[in-house]
Amino acid sequence: MPDNRLNPIIIKSELESLIKNVQPVEPDLANRLKQIKRSIKKFVPAEIMSRKILADFLSEVFEDSKLYLTLSICTVEEKQEIFENLTCSEKYWYE
Repeated sequence: MPDNRLNPIIIKSELESLIKNVQPVEPDLANRLKQIKRSIKKFVPAEIMSRKILADFLSEVFEDSKLYLTLSICTVEEKQEIFENLTCSEKYWYE
């Protein structure tokens, strides 16, 4: 997972952008992302990076939310193409 870890300097701005993109499609997910944003607002980037589990969690949330957003606006054919490129374990979680 370390290769997929987000840069802690941009996490808060990326989170805000993700919330704006998700809000019209899935308001409940946007609310959960807002809760995460409130929870991490007290941390400076160095603290986020030093807490590897937190950094990994945030990276996973971003990845999953972006994929969910992509899948929610895709056609059936596009979804099928995306699923063909996922690993078996990823398919399990996203189906």
